[in-house]
Amino acid sequence: TAALNGSIGTTPFSLNDTTSQYYAAICSPYRDKQGNLVGALMNIRDITMLYLEKEKLQAIKDGISDGLIIIGADGSTVEFNEEWSRLFGLQPGDYSHPFFRQLSAQPNYNCDHDPEGVIDEVLQGKRITFYAHDQENGRHIQVTASPVMLTEKVSGAVATARDITSLIEKTVEANEMAAK
Repeated sequence: TAALNGSIGTTPFSLNDTTSQYYAAICSPYRDKQGNLVGALMNIRDITMLYLEKEKLQAIKDGISDGLIIIGADGSTVEFNEEWSRLFGLQPGDYSHPFFRQLSAQPNYNCDHDPEGVIDEVLQGKRITFYAHDQENGRHIQVTASPVMLTEKVSGAVATARDITSLIEKTVEANEMAAK
């Protein structure tokens, strides 16, 4: 119906529940030489490989033990996984704020680099690791942010975060024992 209303629409679908084939129907209006709408054109494409790769990527994001966030080229939050949400106290699915700008403004996090400056550098092509101390919960978090490169151009960033509190505690304990 989108095509008959004069707009282009794309609809992914599967022929039935028993097949692993996925298709996209791309519909567009068909007009005569005078510009009158006379019908619709439909192009059906097999998107099975794209669909399966998307499912595989989602399984990787869900299965990784580190926190993971994907940042757009403008610094906006595209998505993050459950572990990232847990580490930084974010609501699942809340992508309304640029995360690194938000982290800079939180007084309970003490970071060894300005998070907003970090993402600006990463979006210029630099990989950066920094540390955040959550003073409210006593957690130490290691964050590594890297640019996402497509055709030699930065198209966004990805960052991982890991709770390294037990590592810090063991290092302090070992240093105290060595000092005796």
